[in-house]
Amino acid sequence: MWGAYQGWNHIEMQYTQPVLKSQVFLETVRSQQEQPDNGGLKMAAQKPCKEILRRYEGNPIITPKDFPGAHAIYNCGAVKFEGKVLLLLSITDCNSVARMHVATSEDGLHFEIRREPLIETSTDPEFGKYDGWTIDPRITKIGDTYYIVYPAYSVHGVVGMLGKTLDFETYERMEIISLPDNRCPVLFPEKINGAYVRLDR
Repeated sequence: MWGAYQGWNHIEMQYTQPVLKSQVFLETVRSQQEQPDNGGLKMAAQKPCKEILRRYEGNPIITPKDFPGAHAIYNCGAVKFEGKVLLLLSITDCNSVARMHVATSEDGLHFEIRREPLIETSTDPEFGKYDGWTIDPRITKIGDTYYIVYPAYSVHGVVGMLGKTLDFETYERMEIISLPDNRCPVLFPEKINGAYVRLDR
């Protein structure tokens, strides 16, 4: 799996792999086992948890050094596309101009970052005044279309900007789908009762 650990702060991309046990879980079980009987009733022994995730030892796998002119690389959207791992990276330069660039990898560890951005600040009269900073994309595939939602920043607040692509070569903005300040809507990967559904943050 591919993820990013950032808490909405500056991050560098992380790659995660399975691990056998959670130390927190084990400490909880140990604490419960050490408690005295409650009226002669003992708690049932708890089973160890299944595999979870741990950080890849080679982190970070993408840093600003990997892209000339980058000041920071933030959250990405991730998807499998044409047999490769595809990331849509949020990259800012020294002037805090944010753009989204496609990066692809055969193994999920070594990425080639496309020099030209797929998404940058809109100059469209319909969207431009709401779209001053483009970061933190979420990608959802429905049918043959890849829908991309990201939080668009402006003096009006943060809105959810929805767009789409078929090939990650061109991108079409479609609509603003949330009022300020709803920062990170994400579409479900399938319709429910014939309707598109989103999860809001």
